[in-house]
Amino acid sequence: MNVDPAQQHAKLLQTAQTWVAQTFFGQMLKQMRESPFKSKLFDGGRGGEMFANQLDQHLAERMSRSGSGRRLAESIVHKIESKGHVSSIYRS
Repeated sequence: MNVDPAQQHAKLLQTAQTWVAQTFFGQMLKQMRESPFKSKLFDGGRGGEMFANQLDQHLAERMSRSGSGRRLAESIVHKIESKGHVSSIYRS
């Protein structure tokens, strides 16, 4: 299989950003919501409870594509590419 390195890098970066969003930022936001130090100022009532998970998912995705989230994903991609594991990802 002949895969363009630029496409391979872009796909790997997108996958790393998704992973960072779900595992790092998603868990962080979940823990913040479950914190005993909640403020009534940001209490959204029943509607807030219903849509909190969707908001957290959206925020986690945005956070993974900007700033430190993007740098973390790029660092993961760099480590994978430097170890030469990219070709084994695309064999299947």
